[in-house]
Amino acid sequence: MFRKRSFVLTNASIHSLSETNNGDICVVGKNIESIEQNRIDLSRTPAVDLNNSWVFPGLINAHDHLELNLFPNIGRGPYSNSYEWFDDVNAMRGEPAMARVLAISMNDRLLWGGYRNLLSGVTTVGHHNPYHGAVFRKAFPVRVLRHYRWAHSLGLAESYGGRPEVESRKAGSREPFIIHIAEGVDTGAAGELRELDRLGALRTSTVLVHGVGISSDDFQLVKERGACLIWCPSSNMFLFDRTVDMAQLPDGIPVALATDSTLSGKPTLFDELRVACDQSQMNERQLIKMVTCNAAKVLMLKENTGTLAPSSTADLLVLPRRSTDSGKDLLASRPRDIQLVIKAGCPLYGDVSFASLFDHCRIKVERVYVEGKAKLIMHGLGALLDRIRDKGAMPPIDVTRG
Repeated sequence: MFRKRSFVLTNASIHSLSETNNGDICVVGKNIESIEQNRIDLSRTPAVDLNNSWVFPGLINAHDHLELNLFPNIGRGPYSNSYEWFDDVNAMRGEPAMARVLAISMNDRLLWGGYRNLLSGVTTVGHHNPYHGAVFRKAFPVRVLRHYRWAHSLGLAESYGGRPEVESRKAGSREPFIIHIAEGVDTGAAGELRELDRLGALRTSTVLVHGVGISSDDFQLVKERGACLIWCPSSNMFLFDRTVDMAQLPDGIPVALATDSTLSGKPTLFDELRVACDQSQMNERQLIKMVTCNAAKVLMLKENTGTLAPSSTADLLVLPRRSTDSGKDLLASRPRDIQLVIKAGCPLYGDVSFASLFDHCRIKVERVYVEGKAKLIMHGLGALLDRIRDKGAMPPIDVTRG
């Protein structure tokens, strides 16, 4: 039966949308083969005892700019709209905080963006910029959305990405068309959604990022057109001291939660979840859906992505069980708390106690210290950290060579 690389995670507390189950997860190749309650034959494949730790689907960060995650928050807000902030940032490119990061190669900045997501329990990320195929290869720390069309925004469409009406048409119904929209609090931001609709670019494949300036009436239009929303509250609060009032959204609009980059957002998706909790009345399970199954729907990922189910891709996040509430434990987590991250059946980051699993899966790893705790992570981070620090930059997550 187990001809491909396989292993079993035993004594897992399995997070699901409606309840928590205890059981064993059998991983064969890239997929979850089965989830059983103590009925898997452990004599035929290696077993790893999780001691009742929580197992979640690998998290999905639906919106990031991977090359921009070595910057600190930069800006002199609050602003009226993102274009004011964009001009401010461009005017500050020569200042030390930006110049040090810009001196680092694009490939290394993209690679750090992958590692910062892995350190956040993320296995899939939506990169809102051109797809760098030479970098986002098999050995990249996270899976990067491959099939998408994009424009930066209405105001910058001619400079970054394609024209919205063209990219939306190319996306059709097969790929998401992703665009920053209504990223601001002034009348110009408020009018962007209607302009996008006038261009014929507000449709079922459209993914609206931010949407701070969208009115309640216009959210009805979003629902009528079948579009989706990606919510980045920490970025919104930094730039405008305001974010989307999630209570005004009509039922039926798919919403994903995402970090944006550290130019304006928080360092990790865990941080973003906590900001979202503070800025809304949603409970933990609702928020977790925004970084798992809802995010998968928004990005039009394959069926069962963002869930734990037989035949789904084995993207897993393992966290310590500190209470009876999986949602509260996830929202309280930090990078150092992660016990294991598995992407497509391959362990890529975790506690040193899981060294035998990394060996079994033939994953080349190195020891690092994350927020002071020894960890194992896929090989390459130590040398990357050296190159980053040689330029005088500092990653926003506390991680050092082992």
